[in-house]
Amino acid sequence: MQLGAANSAGLQPDQGPPLSIPASFFSLAPLSLVAAGLVLLLGPELTSRWTPTLMAVTHIGTLGLLGSVMLGALYQMVPVLAGQPVPLVRLGHGVFVAWVVGAVALIGALMRPSSTAFTVAAVALGCALIAFLLPMAVALGRATSRAAGAHRVEVHGMRAAVLALGVTGLYGVYMASGWAQLALPANRMALIGGHVTIGLLGWIGVLLTSVSTKIIPMFYLTAEFPRRPALVGLGVLVASVFGAALAPLLGAEPRTVAWLALPAAALVWLVHPAIVLRMLADRRRKRVDMSVRFWQAGLCVGPLIVTTAIASLVSDDARWPLLFGWFAVFGWGGLIVHGMLTRIGPFLVWFHRYAPIVGHTKVPPMRQLFPASRSRPALLLHGLGVAIGALGLGLNQPILVRLAGGALVGSGVVLAYAMARMATRSSPRKE
Repeated sequence: MQLGAANSAGLQPDQGPPLSIPASFFSLAPLSLVAAGLVLLLGPELTSRWTPTLMAVTHIGTLGLLGSVMLGALYQMVPVLAGQPVPLVRLGHGVFVAWVVGAVALIGALMRPSSTAFTVAAVALGCALIAFLLPMAVALGRATSRAAGAHRVEVHGMRAAVLALGVTGLYGVYMASGWAQLALPANRMALIGGHVTIGLLGWIGVLLTSVSTKIIPMFYLTAEFPRRPALVGLGVLVASVFGAALAPLLGAEPRTVAWLALPAAALVWLVHPAIVLRMLADRRRKRVDMSVRFWQAGLCVGPLIVTTAIASLVSDDARWPLLFGWFAVFGWGGLIVHGMLTRIGPFLVWFHRYAPIVGHTKVPPMRQLFPASRSRPALLLHGLGVAIGALGLGLNQPILVRLAGGALVGSGVVLAYAMARMATRSSPRKE
């Protein structure tokens, strides 16, 4: 991939971490798709969002698919976009182990409640978050003194997203500790609302929308985002998200939390998709790129999330919250993250493995590391899984949910195969 000077100005790719750190987190994405699909395939329970099956699937999606990829991506993006290396970067290996242990323990505890498992989850995830957040805070804090990074939307967005992750983690660890002690707080529904809001809109939403202001023009040769409107939008988004997330601490009711989050939801799932879809349609590079198709598919799900969120507020029908979570985690977030793996993964492998020998021997183009013949069936299966799953949840048809689970399993298997082939491809020797 060749980057135009305008689009790549200010990037510092040589300051990134060892490839093994982001790659380890990225490897959890296909495993999570397979795990979520298997849980749905083997026994979906559709009566409520609080059933063990759906709570487990939700956290497989948020921790395994979305969260793990976001953690790995930040290890790479903070040095590249903010120009500051993450201190103690090899501590990322310990973060990975603690994250996996905590996620597996939490998902297991949700499916088969266990005080011990909830305790392990709270301790492991708490340690993972501390070991991740402190070095990230140092790196992003140092970026404030750099003129090139002090005003960029993506840098401010990464700071807000990391803070949102910390708040999300506090809510989650607090509730997991409560489950372990069988002493849940009286306002737990409002706390859950704050946890969901800060996690989906603050952690994932802020990170995706702010970083896309750089990576969309860089990877796809689109026009630049207008800087001032992007900064204003980020400010409104952050204010709405943190207002909704902190409202439960002031005694707010769950519906109040949800209404406070609506401005952020409109920005993340309506305004941002409209802008990016237009930019992608007008891009200079017209060659079909499967990662663009993933972006387009995920962004098109955004309005469905807002629709189901509003329906959840005005209706007592239990299916609307199910559809909201399904579209947000496996539709919008899942499709975009899946697509970015097909782009960022080959870029990192090519940069670490082949860039040092360019000019000394023939090296493969980046698109050969993750060809469309592997990403196309993964997109088809993932998209079908989202569509069929939505029908199954909306119509309360377990057979359709099982079919959706099978499609997610297939998508995860294809993604795992493609990533394994990319990782094991041998490097040519210098001539």
